[in-house]
Amino acid sequence: MKKILPLLLILVLLVGCGEKAPTDPVPETVKGLVVQVADGVKVSVSTEFEDGTTLSPTATYQGNGYTYYHYANLLGNLRCKTSGAKRYTQTTNIVMTEEKNEIRYILDLTPGETDGAGWAPTSINSYTEELYNNGLISDLSLWPKYSEILTSPYFTVEHQEHQITTQSQLEEYLKSLDDADDDLYIYSAGTSGLYRHDIPMVVFTRTDLSSAKNAREAAELMGQDKPTVLYRCQMHGNEPAAGEAALSMISWLDGQLGEELLDKLNICVIPRQNPDGAQNFERTLMGDIDPNRDSLRLKTPEIISYMQICQWFDPELIIDGHEYKTGTTRNTLTGGDILVGLGYTLDNSSEFVDFNIEISRKIFDAMAENQLDYRYYTNTVNSVNANLSRAYASLQGTMFVLLETRGIGNGLDMYERRIVSQVVSAEALLRHVAENADKMQQIVDAERQMIIDQGAVYSQKQTVKLDVSTVDDIALRHPGRKHDQITGIPTEVTETPNAYTNVKRARIAPTAYVIPADAGCAESVLKLMDKHAISYTFIPAGSTVKLQQYDMNESDCLTDEKSVTFENGAYVFCRNQVRGNILSMLMEPDVDDVAEQMGTMVQQGMIHGTNGVYPIYRYIHDLNAEGFIDYK
Repeated sequence: MKKILPLLLILVLLVGCGEKAPTDPVPETVKGLVVQVADGVKVSVSTEFEDGTTLSPTATYQGNGYTYYHYANLLGNLRCKTSGAKRYTQTTNIVMTEEKNEIRYILDLTPGETDGAGWAPTSINSYTEELYNNGLISDLSLWPKYSEILTSPYFTVEHQEHQITTQSQLEEYLKSLDDADDDLYIYSAGTSGLYRHDIPMVVFTRTDLSSAKNAREAAELMGQDKPTVLYRCQMHGNEPAAGEAALSMISWLDGQLGEELLDKLNICVIPRQNPDGAQNFERTLMGDIDPNRDSLRLKTPEIISYMQICQWFDPELIIDGHEYKTGTTRNTLTGGDILVGLGYTLDNSSEFVDFNIEISRKIFDAMAENQLDYRYYTNTVNSVNANLSRAYASLQGTMFVLLETRGIGNGLDMYERRIVSQVVSAEALLRHVAENADKMQQIVDAERQMIIDQGAVYSQKQTVKLDVSTVDDIALRHPGRKHDQITGIPTEVTETPNAYTNVKRARIAPTAYVIPADAGCAESVLKLMDKHAISYTFIPAGSTVKLQQYDMNESDCLTDEKSVTFENGAYVFCRNQVRGNILSMLMEPDVDDVAEQMGTMVQQGMIHGTNGVYPIYRYIHDLNAEGFIDYK
């Protein structure tokens, strides 16, 4: 079926030098800006891209279902807002020059129609025509290699101007690729909380999974004979280009790209993590929860299911496809077609960090080869905010790469460019890790073992970072570009990203945490630990252990060590496990970096203090030969 190609929101009709169209009621003598809209569409033109003065038209003309608003002798930056019943609200930047004032400069700014059925934004902010034509060209002829593999529903199914691929279209597309004799298998990665949409996951592997009835059985059959990459997109529903790119990547992996990579990798793809958000075209999940702030709390079914997928398939690398917002109110547009976020923290080894940087540089090389802009994501290196999936992964030794295209607030403007940017980056990343699969496997295995080993030893070198701030990271400095929103012309610049490398507050990590069995929070704590696949052990009634406790009133939160007897027993959570750092993010009461999203169990309100102390204890000795605490 032929697709309705998305047009730039600005359609410029330079009529002054040619014969006037017969339906055009604007006199030949009119010069300057003329805003054309369908009858019934409201128009507001103001000075500047932001906080300007609303202007009144010099004259108004009507004819053949359109209204034309003439604004004479305007120079500089303008902003035009158009809206109407069953239409998008569209805000467009305009630059008026002396040259444009010498002709009849007509802009058709009629906003597209919407049926209100969802899968589309309600408003769109657009850049200047000059920026689209000179800096953000979105024409598949520029990328012929990729235009051939872009076969997802956006490119093949009719849709409204800014409507994204619907859930039924996504599911039908995936089913059309699922042949009985290939390396592609489709499973459910959960169900959305509001509309009960399925969350499909496509698994590519040389292993025969035909007998697996669900994702868990598939993971068991697939095993760990080679590294697994989990490629997850559209966690935020209003960031659609990443999800659309993932669909085309699935088709490519089902063909030639899969033939080239699957001997080295298993690849799992979740093209749309948040179908409810996609239908409502909003960032959040049911209950207005940001899914990328729920990794510790696990309040949403979508993220609980995602955690189970991660636990079952145990990926060495997670790719996370997003989009970011860039303002249309400034004169200069910074950022890039791709922003790359690196998945490591101050707790990771140099080998782990170096491989992350190596991946990012391969992405940058591929983007440059395709004449696309790139830079590191704002705050490149993670904080310890494990509510975010990036930090959650790296704190347990899983590599993580964040891919962000420019798009939030832009509807489907420059959509082809955004999709190609995601595909170029994902391809470069997958090819590099396939070529270095053994190296990545060894680094991740060593990283996870390091976390386990460190968790067994009480040392001043092993700290829980409680508050980390950013500084410029000169080591990651690289060339980049910024675009003038008035002319669209790019300027070469040097980019120096920020990184969370300034530790403002830290605490020596214990080797274990202890919760009394008779604490009112115990049952809730155990349920949350089970969701995180954090192991724990019960010690019997009457057990005595030398421990510190968390004091609600002291600045360092700690009491002196003392012998504590648990009359009804206690639960012990040792840090000598892969998720030992995640355990600390939950147990420490005062991790500043997760406080805004209420990440620790105290911040969540799960654990309450009494008599000035929290019912959380810490063991500050090496674990014994059995990898456990000493108790009597």
